[in-house]
Amino acid sequence: MGLAGKVNGPCKMICTGCFGVCWILLLVATYMLHQAIEVLVPEIVDLPDNLRAGFYDGFGFKTLQEEAEKIQASASAALAKCDVVAANAGCDNPVSPWLKESDTEAELAAIQASFAATLDQINAVVSDKYLGVEQFQETADSLNNITGEVDKVQAELDKYPGGNPPCEATNQLYCGMYGASIALVNGTGAVFAQIDTFVDGKEVKQFKDMAGLLSLLHALPYVLWISMFFFTCFWMVDKPACCCCSTNKGAGVAYCFHLFLWFFFFIVTVIFCGIGYGIKEGGKTQKMTGVLKNDPTLVEFIDHLETEYPGFYNVVLRDLIAGMAAFLNAFTGLAIIVIFILGYGCGICCTCGKPYYSADTAKVVDVSAGGAGQK
Repeated sequence: MGLAGKVNGPCKMICTGCFGVCWILLLVATYMLHQAIEVLVPEIVDLPDNLRAGFYDGFGFKTLQEEAEKIQASASAALAKCDVVAANAGCDNPVSPWLKESDTEAELAAIQASFAATLDQINAVVSDKYLGVEQFQETADSLNNITGEVDKVQAELDKYPGGNPPCEATNQLYCGMYGASIALVNGTGAVFAQIDTFVDGKEVKQFKDMAGLLSLLHALPYVLWISMFFFTCFWMVDKPACCCCSTNKGAGVAYCFHLFLWFFFFIVTVIFCGIGYGIKEGGKTQKMTGVLKNDPTLVEFIDHLETEYPGFYNVVLRDLIAGMAAFLNAFTGLAIIVIFILGYGCGICCTCGKPYYSADTAKVVDVSAGGAGQK
């Protein structure tokens, strides 16, 4: 019959068009999977580094100790203007502090600048409803103590426009800041250790280890390509039909190879689709118990990060989530294609090739049969 014989009629044209659609869809899905893997794998490999950058650069934790030491120095300088040595135990007032006044606007401005630079952001994180885990609590308390004292000093300064408040009013406030800044510096070790737990935890390492396996999936679509090659060999015969209907046993063998590879590919595709949609749906209801404060679900936590901390979200999660979505979409497309191929192949096989069966073909078969009988 040849290829020309596959399109000489409406029914044949429709069937041949469906065959062409199989190949086009396979080409598109293969491209989608390659692109998804190219996006997803680097994001998985870089996840620990991105998490570290998100915490230390995005949230500003890398300057936590530096800014705490600046506050300590500013508070000490403010106290020195009232003849108080901050390093002394208890930060005691000198004799008759009410007899002395001090201008500490510069020191207070320096402390406020430290908060504006990064400490306000850090305070939001360590006090966050999900990220504010127990290991961050001491830092949160220290920062809240300092901000409370800053507000009180500002209130005292506002009472004396054009003048300076008495040391009796400000000494204990700056002393409180000094003590809280020391606690803040001393607590940075625990904060950094908790960040390392987030970054280098077992879950992140296991996730990163998946990258090598995912790279191997570049070869997976070609299993279906080989399957389609065997199906094409079956399809190209004059009368593509299953073994019981066809005199061309080679075509029947090709169809068997096609079915075997198709079934293998179908199982793998269903597994990945099941895992992907399982994670997607489970993330809406399954709580992250023992990982974060208040045990949010994965979807709640991601939505919270995207809304409250877009800088962190963009560095750590945006491209990773996009890659995972593209990966799932590619496998969903492949699943649809294998079902379409199965339906088309079964339709051709189960009808014993009738869409491509013509009167001319029948005559050839009858004559051949007659000739064989005469011999």
